[in-house]
Amino acid sequence: MQALRSYFLFILLAGMILFALYPRYYPLMGLNQNVGSDKIIRTAQEMAFLFSMDVSEYHPIVKLEQNVNLIKYVQKTVGLQKANALLRKQVNGYYYDVRWVPTNIFSVNNNNNGDENNVNKIIKSIQLKFDTRGNLIGLDRTIADTGRVRSVSKKEAAQIANRFLEHYSSIRLFADTSRLDSSLEISARAVDEGGSAGDSKAPGKNRVDYEFVRHIPIEAMPDTMKIRLAMVGDQIVKLTQELDIPEAEPQAPHFIAKMLMILVYLGFFIALSILWFKRVRSYEIGFKLAIKLGILSAAATFFGILLSLSYPFYWGNIFEIILGPIFIGLGIFVLWMTSESLIREVWNEKLLTVDLLLNGYILDSHIGTSLIRGISLGLSTLAVLLVGAAAADYFFDISLLYLTDSNIVFATAAEPGLYLAFRNVSYALAASLFSFLVIPGLLRKWVNIPVFFISITVVVFSLVFYDVFSPQWTGLLIMAVVGLVFTLSVFRFDFLTVAVAFYVFQLSKGGLFLVFGQDGFGWTYIIGFAITLAYAVAAVLTRDSLDDYTRITPRYVKFINERQRLQRELEIAREVQMSFLPDQMPRIPGLDIAARCVPALEVGGDYYDFVRLNRSKLGVAIGDVAGKGTQAACYMTLTKGFLRAVSRQQDSPKRILSEMNALFFENARRNTFISMVYAVFDVEKGKATIARAGHNPILRIPSVNSQPQILQPDGLALGLEKGPIFDEIIEEITLTLHKDDIFVFYTDGLNEAMDSSEKEFGEERLQRLLAEYKELPVQEILDRVYAEVDKFAGKKGQRDDMTMIIIRVTEV
Repeated sequence: MQALRSYFLFILLAGMILFALYPRYYPLMGLNQNVGSDKIIRTAQEMAFLFSMDVSEYHPIVKLEQNVNLIKYVQKTVGLQKANALLRKQVNGYYYDVRWVPTNIFSVNNNNNGDENNVNKIIKSIQLKFDTRGNLIGLDRTIADTGRVRSVSKKEAAQIANRFLEHYSSIRLFADTSRLDSSLEISARAVDEGGSAGDSKAPGKNRVDYEFVRHIPIEAMPDTMKIRLAMVGDQIVKLTQELDIPEAEPQAPHFIAKMLMILVYLGFFIALSILWFKRVRSYEIGFKLAIKLGILSAAATFFGILLSLSYPFYWGNIFEIILGPIFIGLGIFVLWMTSESLIREVWNEKLLTVDLLLNGYILDSHIGTSLIRGISLGLSTLAVLLVGAAAADYFFDISLLYLTDSNIVFATAAEPGLYLAFRNVSYALAASLFSFLVIPGLLRKWVNIPVFFISITVVVFSLVFYDVFSPQWTGLLIMAVVGLVFTLSVFRFDFLTVAVAFYVFQLSKGGLFLVFGQDGFGWTYIIGFAITLAYAVAAVLTRDSLDDYTRITPRYVKFINERQRLQRELEIAREVQMSFLPDQMPRIPGLDIAARCVPALEVGGDYYDFVRLNRSKLGVAIGDVAGKGTQAACYMTLTKGFLRAVSRQQDSPKRILSEMNALFFENARRNTFISMVYAVFDVEKGKATIARAGHNPILRIPSVNSQPQILQPDGLALGLEKGPIFDEIIEEITLTLHKDDIFVFYTDGLNEAMDSSEKEFGEERLQRLLAEYKELPVQEILDRVYAEVDKFAGKKGQRDDMTMIIIRVTEV
């Protein structure tokens, strides 16, 4: 309960900050919502009647648009707070755009009287723009038949223009038409009209067209608004408002940031897709939650689209109503199905509340706590954004947009609050899932360093949302702080908390405008929050009905848990196995040694070891157990124990291998064997004695030339035969050591490595490489050989354990 009180305190504190800053600094507060789209529609229809246009079968569609460049310019010139006041009263950064569509989805080609372009003329022959107070600010009208236009004097034209503006607009060109204002620019142009429209050669009368231009100063700004009204004879055909705006800032940084963001998302998407294919083959993927969330997103999208339609029966919207929810639902289905398996592996606890909700346990304290926590976090992050915007506005010339697109859909929706609630469901789900779980989840899987994946997630978040600010660096900085709050919440809380927080963050950016705008729709936002909080408190106070939360975990998670358990055991086995190999090369005067063992799986059956017999005498062993994996690793461990025990009693490689064969045959399962080479280097005597038990040959690269010598004494693998035949076959050879002689011991994983066409690396290629690199230090020779083998195998990868020992004689 103490934690809940803290969350409610955060909600109260965030609410106070939002109450103080939102009306002053958030750009939507520059939008005057005293007039709704219904009045705009009535005015548009009235004007169509005034202009003698038959629109009985057409309906005006109203969209609220924003002039992005104009809003940015005003904000940077006078600051965010003063810009909101100017945009509400004088500068029309927000405006209603009106277009016409057929009222009947089947009447597109009806009643056109043989004119196939009649529909286009109805739609395009008049374009209207209104400010958010309902005043006409833009008119573009085409007159099809100018022969009916009457020619008028300058004074009469001014009177017609003034009466029109007094009725439909707040713009005033002049106060007294009997005495034309000297500040008004009036231009007239005589036109020779023909008897028919478009026939310049036909005889006719002169017509005078007029253009009125006036400059109106803007409060607190050095600019003036240019009002332009054009007339064709006695008909008003054009009305515009113009403000000279400086050229937009260079877009190169914006383009680079967007491209970087696309590449980041593409990279994570590819990684997630590869992971998904692997999980499908392992039956580690589920569909149940994905289907439910896909249906939820599709339904929310469907209702959001219905609420946004000014006229639902427009034929062009049929595809949007049907296809929009389908694509959104499928997108969420695929995204969740693809990412859930990853989240179950690295952060299964993050999905507990999701499992509870989708399994019907809606009154659980975990859900209630997550909802309250998410609401407090969402409001707090919006408060952080506004605090950052206010601070940046105080020190710099900045701009802030609600969104970068021109169309503000929710303002003209039938129920703006419900529209915002529905349309943000799929967006918040997809964004929070990919940005705050998938990206950090993949990074956590690859590099489990919290600072690393928190930093990357913050960078990605700021790259996605920074562009509502200008200059761009202010947006990157402010959104990085907001992203940090979200990302730290991901690290600490569950997915439902983060999804609700991001949903509240997005919803409140428009929802608070409905509250402060005093248009009545804000109650939807307030009541929704009140109901959600009441439900959350009830869930917290209700006794939980579920004791074992593993019961609601999807069944396929047990496959993930089993794989993780086996993987952990194999990692432990690998650590144990690698601990049996020498951790450093022995230091014997006169010998330079390098060695490496790379198992094909987590553990393997290759083995090498060094036995120091005295100051100048060293035993060298290399072996390869038949097979790979855990069983081979166990026999490798057994072999190491045998060697250590036998080598203390014998110096002869032949006798050592013979005794090891007897022990191995007695203790190992039949059909299990190990190939091995054991050699003794006696630097003081300048001799090397070698015995081979069915292993790869030993390569000797003499100092006098580069042609490798193949040393292949007879011998049978350990464990194939009890002893008599083994002792009869095995052979021991003794060689004289020379300075700069190189001895190479290796397992067949190197020479039998294959490329994509199933071609082997081969003994000859290996010998050629060793001869080529013989002048290099032994460690560098080893590195280059392994690099060449890896390069040769390419995508085929390593198919067997690879072990090699290189010894150079430096003095004898």
